[in-house]
Amino acid sequence: MTGTSNSKTILMTGVTGFIGSYLAAAFMRQGFKVIALTRNDEHGKRTLDAINTALHQDESGVTIDFVRQLLVLPYDVEALRQSHSPMLLDINEVWHCAAEMSFSPRKLESSFQSNVGMTSDLYRAMATLSPNCKRFFYVSTAYTGGAEPGLKKEVLHTHPQLINPYQVTKWSTEMSLATQVMQGSTLPVTLFRPAVVIGDTRTGYYPGSPFGIYMY
Repeated sequence: MTGTSNSKTILMTGVTGFIGSYLAAAFMRQGFKVIALTRNDEHGKRTLDAINTALHQDESGVTIDFVRQLLVLPYDVEALRQSHSPMLLDINEVWHCAAEMSFSPRKLESSFQSNVGMTSDLYRAMATLSPNCKRFFYVSTAYTGGAEPGLKKEVLHTHPQLINPYQVTKWSTEMSLATQVMQGSTLPVTLFRPAVVIGDTRTGYYPGSPFGIYMY
């Protein structure tokens, strides 16, 4: 399954989250195959439930072939690298949505490991192992532009005011990906910077998760 618009294969992370599940559902409605890398979801139930929840907000009546269109694997980049699986040749895009959303300074080290280290590892693996992968999409945050009020331009911000580990690690990840591209990596990167996403404006669906310091 490679290459054509009707047979795209997309590697995703963060599919159990709100944005990731909606993206996966949208891709699968188009007939694309999704390979979901997940943690703590050995049998794929959490991933399947999240996508089904997102699909149920849609009334298009599109039938999803989960057996053909969804593959759930452990989020283990090293195992993926060592597998030498032909599946890696099928991947056309990566959508990296997973993140540790911690605002506590005590979690700074683990946040760096998850948000910066694991993203960089995944990017390098895909750039090396998946020659048919055309782009690496990274879901960052609008707050990499700084916590100050005002217009935030779509550029790399070199001196933003960052106030918690989540913002620091998201900004650091953007810098890491940009550095790898500037050093010659041929896998292009697109950054998405959503602000605080709490639900679906079309249907009013809200997953019920509190948003900490943002008080939503």
